[in-house]
Amino acid sequence: MRGATLKEVLKNRIFWHIFIMLMFSMSFSYFIKPSLKSYGSHKEYDDMFLTITGSIAFLVSAIAKFAWGAIQDKLGFKKCYFIMLCVQLGITFSFEYLPPSKPLFMIWVVMTFICEGAHFVFFPALASSIYGPS
Repeated sequence: MRGATLKEVLKNRIFWHIFIMLMFSMSFSYFIKPSLKSYGSHKEYDDMFLTITGSIAFLVSAIAKFAWGAIQDKLGFKKCYFIMLCVQLGITFSFEYLPPSKPLFMIWVVMTFICEGAHFVFFPALASSIYGPS
């Protein structure tokens, strides 16, 4: 697909496969990020704790992107994406059932942000390998 026009890329199944993978695998973190405080308030966590949790999650996510890049260089896209998806699925399905514990809530939120950040490492590298210069 190297050197393809935008029209050719949009007609290609690989593009739509990657687009759907990205859209569905990022949806949980896109729901959690803007609603972190309202969800945490619903769980009766105080505003200061939720602010600190969000700040730590953003910071750790930014740092983790470098680690994801190094891991992807060693393992490749498929293995890294599989690991990230397994972690993200575990977090997603267990989030509602966490016991009322501030440290656990913070860990789950941080892990959600780490998984969300991995997408911004994995998919540009994948797109470059498929559509990059010939």
